Amino acid sequence: MGIPTLVRALPLLKYYKAQNIVNVAPFTGAEPQRKPPYDRFVFNIRASYRDETRALIRYLYQRGFRRIGFLGQADAYGKSVEVAIIDSLAELGLQPVQIV
Repeated sequence: MGIPTLVRALPLLKYYKAQNIVNVAPFTGAEPQRKPPYDRFVFNIRASYRDETRALIRYLYQRGFRRIGFLGQADAYGKSVEVAIIDSLAELGLQPVQIV
């Protein structure tokens, strides 16, 4: 279902690659299944957290917001969104005001 479950399944998908087993539509926008070597074993139907975050940051930027911070969960999901926010802000020449 989420990141922890999918991350545990990825090595198994790679192990059974000869049987052409894939994970279809995991309920996560995480990055691990979107990068080699696991990207071949997962069929994503939703946007990545990175893409969603980039769209949100650009939306806020277009409306004049320049001071943007991040309050996130202390887990893999929170960390992936934190990294995406930092990268998305950097594309616009900004830094997070605060990260908590």
